[in-house]
Amino acid sequence: MKYKNTLASALLIAFCSAAFGLHESDAKYDASDVPGSVVAHSPAATKKYLGTPSLCVLPNGTYIASHDYFGPAADAMRNAHTHVYESKDKGKTWKKIAEFQQFWGGLFYHKGALYIMSVLNEYDSLIIRKSTDGGHTWTEPKDSKSGLLKPARYHNPPAKDILDPKTGYHTSSTAVLFANGRIWRAMETSYNKKWGVFGAFMMSADENADLLDADSWTYTNVIEFPKEKSSYAHWTWLEGNAVQDPKGDIYDMLRVQGNCDNIAFLLKVSKDGKKLDFKPNRAANIEGSSKKFIPRYDPVSKKYWALVNWIPEEYRAKGSAGSTRNTLALTSSSDLKKWEINSVLLQRDDVVHDGFQYVDWLFDGDDIIFLCRTALYDGISKAHNNHDSNFITFHRIEKFRERDMNSPHLN
Repeated sequence: MKYKNTLASALLIAFCSAAFGLHESDAKYDASDVPGSVVAHSPAATKKYLGTPSLCVLPNGTYIASHDYFGPAADAMRNAHTHVYESKDKGKTWKKIAEFQQFWGGLFYHKGALYIMSVLNEYDSLIIRKSTDGGHTWTEPKDSKSGLLKPARYHNPPAKDILDPKTGYHTSSTAVLFANGRIWRAMETSYNKKWGVFGAFMMSADENADLLDADSWTYTNVIEFPKEKSSYAHWTWLEGNAVQDPKGDIYDMLRVQGNCDNIAFLLKVSKDGKKLDFKPNRAANIEGSSKKFIPRYDPVSKKYWALVNWIPEEYRAKGSAGSTRNTLALTSSSDLKKWEINSVLLQRDDVVHDGFQYVDWLFDGDDIIFLCRTALYDGISKAHNNHDSNFITFHRIEKFRERDMNSPHLN
């Protein structure tokens, strides 16, 4: 059965969820207007929204996807939930294979094992889990030798210095870099569990180290967003990516929140991984940079690529830069600093309710594959808003290097 009466359907889902304990997977929906293939769905009425899509491809060709839940009914501050899925048919269909307590998780594969790194709960301890059976079972981060890398400690009352190391942590499914014999991962500190008060830092480990052992990891200093740079009309940075420039230097490339939508900062990391350095002239001109993005280098084209929430001119007056997410575009750069929009991938006209965002993506030969946090009408109701996604969807960009502004949108 596919519900057609939006209001009646939303009320029915809400009633059934409350009265009978139904979960989002029990709800019938219509995805005929949803591009790509559906990995997960949660109706807006549940008030459990789908976040942090992450994607990994195993050596045997199996695709692995993960996501978490946020929103009023998700209890992410105390009992976060991450679900893991596998696809044996290159993303056409998906099967749930695991569930555990974690938030803002990012997947990566290394030396025969699958890892997911982030925080235990929202703004909580920094952790990492490991799976050696393709994501079906995972280690538990119980102590400093099993994946508990940095415990969260909050002051009451709050400490005067927001960069006090006794704090919590923040991240998303951002880029993991393998370079110079090390694994690099950008992170942020959080302060008093308050969104927007972040300090950027980079962590790294020898590629042969035990990644579950806290002693294997080296950390840089933490840098708060420079308030004197208010001329940029920005006020915080977050969701940093580990990236290597054409000269071989490593940077933390950060999304920058504010009124503009075309600046990302590049914080340079010392060769020993112990120092992070900010200079105002190390800025990238990349459209959509007030929303999460991931840059990756393609050795074939010798360019960096990213999928961004670009705002075309016709939508610029319809919402703030950070909250306009109705267009997903492909962008590229030869030097990490100057980026150009190559093509529009996904787009809808309702800037309030529709969104294609928080994309995690990978090269797949001549294609790009990606997971998307998608907010669209599901045959039951519209999404709560463009941010509060009701779908996780999978997509493929065929022959991505050949696309231009005349290329059709993805189906």
